[in-house]
Amino acid sequence: MADDQTVKYDKKGYPELTQLSGEGFIDMVFRIRDIHVDKNGWYTLTTDAKHRGTIVGLKIAVQPGMRPGIVGNDIDKTAFYSKSILLIRDGSNSDALLRTFESLYKHPVRDLKFRDMSEVTSFALNGDPRKIKTEYVKFKIFHDDQDERGEYFELYLHINIPGGFIALNEKDQEYRPTILKGLTQSKP
Repeated sequence: MADDQTVKYDKKGYPELTQLSGEGFIDMVFRIRDIHVDKNGWYTLTTDAKHRGTIVGLKIAVQPGMRPGIVGNDIDKTAFYSKSILLIRDGSNSDALLRTFESLYKHPVRDLKFRDMSEVTSFALNGDPRKIKTEYVKFKIFHDDQDERGEYFELYLHINIPGGFIALNEKDQEYRPTILKGLTQSKP
């Protein structure tokens, strides 16, 4: 993921969603449109971007108090936090994001509606999550850790509040079908 100097914005302040793709991976960048901190210290970031003229986005909530995952050169195995980041639907912007995933991944899905909320496990690869307001923090996130629902996927989530953007970067292209499945609202 590039730093905030390489994020290109249009005249209205929207970044182009897929401007950071390379090496066959589809990496996505979003501006942070709004930040809300609740009474328990959870940060909720409302994000958006443009893809081919369509506004897309989602909300991301981040649990307070998480420690860095790597200390010195060692992995802190106690720094994996279950249900610590929430990927939350932001109305039609999120549904448009899901349609964009479907198009970019070339994997058709029926009845595309972004799930109201998806809980993920996180591990901070770089930066200190306790300083998320002032520090660029890079996470690896895991959905459906035990693959109980057939929705297991991994992504990189980069949060740069000082720079005003977040990024979702692919870890592996094989996760594309389960990313779609894990973020799509199930029919009752």
